[in-house]
Order: sequence, then C-alpha cells, then structure tokens
Amino acid sequence: MDAVTQGVGAAIPLIERRLESPAPLSEDGFRYLVFNEFLKAGVDIMRLAPEYPRDAHAKGVGAKIDIVILDEKGAPETAIQFKHYRNSAAYAADAGRLLADFAKLRDFPNVQRFAAVLADGEMFRYLSSPERGLDRLFSLSEQEFSDDNIPKTKALRDKVGGALSSPVRTQATGMWKVGYDYMLFVWRVEA
Repeated sequence: MDAVTQGVGAAIPLIERRLESPAPLSEDGFRYLVFNEFLKAGVDIMRLAPEYPRDAHAKGVGAKIDIVILDEKGAPETAIQFKHYRNSAAYAADAGRLLADFAKLRDFPNVQRFAAVLADGEMFRYLSSPERGLDRLFSLSEQEFSDDNIPKTKALRDKVGGALSSPVRTQATGMWKVGYDYMLFVWRVEA
C-alpha cells in the first residue's frame, strides 16, 4: 500500500473522534488530521506545502493543489486533493468538482497524484448509484473518465467544464467506513 493511502487510513480513529464531537469537521480539519498521520509516519513538516503553488505577492494567484509533499531537494513529489462532503444537496455539482479535481491532479506534472475524500452517506449513495453513472469511481481497477463517458447532468458538467476534454484515469486505493454514516476514499490519479 502506498504511503498516502496508508496515512489517510491511519487517520480514521482521529476522524471518527472528530465526527462524534459537537463541532462539525471541516475540510481543513480533515486535511490536518491526515497531516498529523503523515508527521507520525516520519514525513518532515518542512516537506508539506499546503495550497501549492502559492504566491502571496501576486494578485489573483490562488492555490492549485491542496497539499504537495516535497522531496529532499524541495521539488514536488506527491500531490493530494482533499474533499469533505457533508449535508450537501448539490450532489451533481459536488461530483463535478471531484472530477475537476482529478483533472487538476492529472495536469500536475511528474508527481504521484492522489485524491482523498470523506463523504457522508448521502453523497456516497449518490456517487455509488449505478443509475448516476459514477459508480465506476469505486472500482479497484483503473477507470477512465472523459467528456464522453461522464453523466450528462447539467450541474455536474457545469463544474467539470472542459477539464475532461482529455481523459483522466483513476484507481481506488483505499475505501473505509468511518463512524456512523461516512465513507473515506483514496484514489490514485494518472495522467
């Protein structure tokens, strides 16, 4: 098992504790619980570059990737996008954002690429429903997504935009039931 999938899986006890607390778990909170596991596994905190690349001095320049793990020379080695879906009614739009994130990772060159998603039961049921056409996301074999083979839902297509005019390949590398009604997933994304 790769180090990212292992680190995300190791965060499950912390995620479950946090989901049981009265304060809702945010996407940033989810990220930091996973970062904690990376640190416990020996990843140097100086190698974690959140919101990469970030140029605070350039107007209009935003983050591209949620977290990049740098190698010993400071070059990107691993890129990870995080998503946390809870209490959403915009399932198709959220699914479109997930596919757009896969494309964003595909376009990030010369690194290992992963997406980690924490989804409540409603979002998981939406994504895994065969009639929605996205249940292939959960296959342990490599799957290809492109404009030609994603659902025609307007809200989904609006969020994907033209990001899938070039196909993206994904493979589920980790799936866990978390807490009462959450699922946690990790996908490897290939160019």
